[in-house]
Amino acid sequence: GQSPAFTRMLEQFNRHTFRSWRSIGLTAGLIPWRHDDRNDVPSLRLVNGPTLAWIAGDGGPPVPGRNGQTIEPAFTEKNHSYISGQAVRKQVVLINDHRRPMDATYEWSAFLGDQVIASGRVDQPIKLDPAETRFEPLIFNLPEQIDGDRKAGRIELSASIGGETHKDSFSFEVFAPIPNAAGPVSVFDPVGKTTAMLIALGYDPQPWVESAPSGEWIIIGRDALAQDRELPGGIQTNLANGGRIVLMAQNPDVLKTLGLTPAPMLARHVHPVAKNHPVLFGLDDADLRNWNSSSTLLADYPAWPIHPWTKALGTHWGNRGTVSSAAIAKPLRSGARPILESGFDLADSPLLEIDYGRGRLILCTLDLEDHVQDTPAARKLARQILEYARTAPIPARAKQTLYLGGPADAGMLENLGVKFEQVESLDRPADLLILGREAAIEDPAIAALAGAGAKVLVLRHDQPEEGALGASYETVNDFVGSTDLPDWPETRGLSASDTRWRAPEAAIVLKAINDKMQYASGGQLARMPVGQGMIVFAQFHPGAVDAAAKTYLRLTRDRQTRALSQILANLGASFKADDRLIQKIQPQE
Repeated sequence: GQSPAFTRMLEQFNRHTFRSWRSIGLTAGLIPWRHDDRNDVPSLRLVNGPTLAWIAGDGGPPVPGRNGQTIEPAFTEKNHSYISGQAVRKQVVLINDHRRPMDATYEWSAFLGDQVIASGRVDQPIKLDPAETRFEPLIFNLPEQIDGDRKAGRIELSASIGGETHKDSFSFEVFAPIPNAAGPVSVFDPVGKTTAMLIALGYDPQPWVESAPSGEWIIIGRDALAQDRELPGGIQTNLANGGRIVLMAQNPDVLKTLGLTPAPMLARHVHPVAKNHPVLFGLDDADLRNWNSSSTLLADYPAWPIHPWTKALGTHWGNRGTVSSAAIAKPLRSGARPILESGFDLADSPLLEIDYGRGRLILCTLDLEDHVQDTPAARKLARQILEYARTAPIPARAKQTLYLGGPADAGMLENLGVKFEQVESLDRPADLLILGREAAIEDPAIAALAGAGAKVLVLRHDQPEEGALGASYETVNDFVGSTDLPDWPETRGLSASDTRWRAPEAAIVLKAINDKMQYASGGQLARMPVGQGMIVFAQFHPGAVDAAAKTYLRLTRDRQTRALSQILANLGASFKADDRLIQKIQPQE
């Protein structure tokens, strides 16, 4: 059999894409993906019979927008985020692919929690001709008031076509009116879309001028960096002095000039890295997918760059429901900490933060400007991101990062771009001490440093033996990493994407024998509080797998690289790549 994840993906394809194709009119000649060995998937049988009934969106077949015109509503829309008192507009799709007419009946009920708030049914059977697809309106109003700030709802459909029964359900979320924000914010926004969003949210946007005091809250608007526009003030100095800067979505071509890698696909499904992050208060996974209406950062139906007369079918077909048009590949050698993740292998992020100096830079590529007016979930998320940027505490960077160890790990740290000083002994204090292999220092000296408040990171041990500070290591064959991550300050920004391996391989991991240590991630991670400080043991390492000889482990190597960089950043380390990013945002500073 296939893996559960692959089976679930097939079910999603059959449930959404396959039945949409049938409703458009492709009622014959379809060859379901993996039909040769997956005909036992129930979701395929449910959508591939001679009749079909399901709950679709409002509107007709998808119509591409032309010359900047608004795209017409389409039954393929998946709007599910509503404000209390709003009308919900859906359709019941009835398909008859028998060779004779069939009678169809249906009934539906809308629930908010466990309470029925609307229902409907047909009084007389509907006559469906052979090969006919019928769209029947399904419309109801939501209550003017709900209990709490957000409530989950669903529509349940039961239909009969020629005696064949079909059932479907559609989940939605209802929000109470979201209060406006307040207060001034400095904005550099030549295009104006971010300013319009801030006004809609209740803020008082003021133009950012060069004389603005260092350390304030600044937003760089959407597409503000296009066409070599110059920022009015110095962001590197601002951040170093405790400033808070939010960089909104930029065109993918601009992101490339900053040294970032934009995702090739639009993100309609986004996931939280940590569900308890402040920007996600009162939101869940459902609120991070298929936003209402269409995004506008990119063209709806772009052409292939080398064949401008041919639409880029397969890579970008419409912007409806998009959450982020230009998510960024998670940097491997940076202090960037993802808050949200998306894309293949969850390797991309539309929302990251970089603690820099005493300040913070937030990279937000969510299409908030396009959706705050029509998607309550986007409006709530936008408010919480901006308030987080304005008020959240910023942990101090390590002023003194020292490294003790041999040349191999020193070279690895140089490759990561970590800013550190290599020393031979602990003759001065440090905020962060990195211990590599061949570190010639006694355990009591390390414990004393940690006890005084320093953070210590013990890099990967590559032998199954006893190590420093009471750690013990063992070999595990066919190791596949772990999806078990603790809620530690040292693991912020990490997810299962970083800690699971892409293929079984022998690994050296920490052995749980020390009662003073807390172990996690299948032995890839441990920590031990000492006095006011913390000692962290990390087996994440770019050299943990031989990706040069076993090329199928390249993704594992990349994730190991990123995981180690993330832990270093969480412990206070600074990165040269972050300097370069900020200097590229503002080259003249």
